[in-house]
Amino acid sequence: MADGRSGPGGGRAIDGREILSLGLFAATLLAVLIRPRNLPEGASAALGAAVLLLTGGANLGDLGAVLRDNLTVYAFFLSMMTLTTLAEGAGVFERLAGAAAWLARGSPRRLFLNVFVLGTVISTFLTNDATALILTPVVYALVTGLKLDPLPYVLACTFIADTASMTLPISNPINIILGQRFAGLGLVDSLHYLLLPSLAAIAINLAIFALIFRRKLVGNFQVEERQGLVGEARRAYRTAVAILVVVGIAFVIAAQLRPEPIGAVAIAGGGALLIATWLQGRLEWRALGRGISWSIFPFIAGMFLLVRGIEH
Repeated sequence: MADGRSGPGGGRAIDGREILSLGLFAATLLAVLIRPRNLPEGASAALGAAVLLLTGGANLGDLGAVLRDNLTVYAFFLSMMTLTTLAEGAGVFERLAGAAAWLARGSPRRLFLNVFVLGTVISTFLTNDATALILTPVVYALVTGLKLDPLPYVLACTFIADTASMTLPISNPINIILGQRFAGLGLVDSLHYLLLPSLAAIAINLAIFALIFRRKLVGNFQVEERQGLVGEARRAYRTAVAILVVVGIAFVIAAQLRPEPIGAVAIAGGGALLIATWLQGRLEWRALGRGISWSIFPFIAGMFLLVRGIEH
């Protein structure tokens, strides 16, 4: 902690520990952005946090507090990645993207609009990570199969994941952190302050992209008649959709309460689909493990600890 000594101008002098904490934070953030030698973001954050601990900018008590105070965030991330990975395995996102193409009736412009709408719904109720990490490759495979330029549609998924991420308190895991800091900010208050700005951001994003890509969104495409699912595939798809719908509704209800129920809803939803997939004999642990971004956990903990060092 700073000792409060005065500098030449009468203000408190910045000591070496403060400079070190700020320097470590800046260096870690730079490493996360540029990824030297393809170093994962989680490894950069963990390394920065370890140096902070070794140099006394934070202590083990701070690390314990960071882990304890953000259990809801960790549980939310793990459960939602489990839920969306299993839903992807059940064909939910592929079928939704196919429905967007079918409803477009051969028009690239309508398909572009449908991708925006689909990304908005998924980001709003199932977090923006599901749109960025799962819907994007599905849409890419869809549009390349339709012989369309994938750039407008892939960028639509990427940007709508951000612009729709503040619509509800559960649209972005960062929103849960805000909810923890402002415990009185429930769903109604959140909608009061953020709904109109979020809708405006989505509309502006759509309008600008439609203008930029107006020459690419021309012509027509042919969509093959959609084949209905049968047997085990249909049962897996319907189970996943039902659980996702229930989770989305439960998220909206929990958002009016304190942040902790949001984590509980995510755990219940991920656990329910995990059990259902296992009972159907479709659970592949390796595929599930690959679908979870494990590096996000040391990244969150490391960055929070570095911020704690700056707070000191």
